[in-house]
Amino acid sequence: KSRNRLLSTLKIVIGNRKLIIPYNKEDFNVIRLAQELTYQLVGFREDKSGKSGMTTYLSTASHDDIAIALALAVSGAMEQNTDVGGFASGNY
Repeated sequence: KSRNRLLSTLKIVIGNRKLIIPYNKEDFNVIRLAQELTYQLVGFREDKSGKSGMTTYLSTASHDDIAIALALAVSGAMEQNTDVGGFASGNY
């Protein structure tokens, strides 16, 4: 899947509050990872092409690897066959 499609899907899932990021105030590694993820996600900017009208996502952060890994994980979860009203059912 294209990077733009992955990030667009992630944006929808986050916007619909269907993603929970665990957070433990007592675990420094969890705090650091959550802060880095937030930094990377906030660093994305939408850019619409004047010619094609297509939206692309540009990262202004120094890295985007954690955010892209999350987008891949969400995409994989959505592809799972589930009958419990999860991502695969389209309830996102």
